[in-house]
Amino acid sequence: MAIGKHQRSELATRAHAVYDAELRHQVEPNENGRYLALEVETGDYEIADRFRDANKKLRERHPLPTLFFTFRIGYPAAIKFGGRFMGRL
Repeated sequence: MAIGKHQRSELATRAHAVYDAELRHQVEPNENGRYLALEVETGDYEIADRFRDANKKLRERHPLPTLFFTFRIGYPAAIKFGGRFMGRL
């Protein structure tokens, strides 16, 4: 399901609001480093050691085209892009 930039921003805003208000106090610090996939409309979530596993488990309960937002518990972002510079350009 392709979504636009505005929709992604809105989804992220709503997901962070749900996480901060309802889930953060339940999962931090005991689950730090694990992944939490959140179905924003219902507040249903799944926690797993791997990004893919959290989303897969949640998708089993929500098979319709539903958008999830995934957090890495205790981290500012679920994944990072890029790497370490290893030499001259």
